[in-house]
Amino acid sequence: MGICNRLISLFLFGQSWGSYAVGAVLNVHPEVKAAVMVSGFNRSIDMMRQPGRKIAGPAVSLILPCLGLYDYVKFGKFAGYTALGALKKSKAGIFITQSRDDQVVPVRYSFVLFHEEFQSNPRFRFREYQDRGHAYVYYSQESVRYRKQFDQEYREHMRQLRQKPSNESYNAYSAKHFDKSKGFELDVPLMNQMADFYRQYKS
Repeated sequence: MGICNRLISLFLFGQSWGSYAVGAVLNVHPEVKAAVMVSGFNRSIDMMRQPGRKIAGPAVSLILPCLGLYDYVKFGKFAGYTALGALKKSKAGIFITQSRDDQVVPVRYSFVLFHEEFQSNPRFRFREYQDRGHAYVYYSQESVRYRKQFDQEYREHMRQLRQKPSNESYNAYSAKHFDKSKGFELDVPLMNQMADFYRQYKS
């Protein structure tokens, strides 16, 4: 009995940390045909920069070199991998999308950086939004509006109770009142664009 060998196209998709991983892994996996990167950052240290600034202010600049050293001790050469460096080496098709109001990964560490480098490269496609935050880029505009309305209703609820908002109270309120079908409605046109992008690189 003969064995039929089939060519398999390898596609990647990642959001936030996953997006960084997708970019970084291209340093060692040239066989990847196409990748979608959502709200991702260029270097692992970039993910620590923004939250650290909120906690420690400008003093975070003193801490980051220590974190970078720890990263290197723990992961060796892999700690030095960047998405930007990998994208320069790779021949894969790359779809990058992010929202301008991202408070977790500022666009200057990601979308702007990649766009400035690759905007004229036909392998790359960019899609930028303005008001989808960090985690909800691929959800519909109706979903974005619903979440904003829901958050306003939660804050009003806490005001009437004369209590300060907290993660615990928000989670409890969400468990009772949040409509997942509205809050997690996908942006179908965007998802179709991503699927069509993958199809272009199908073997």
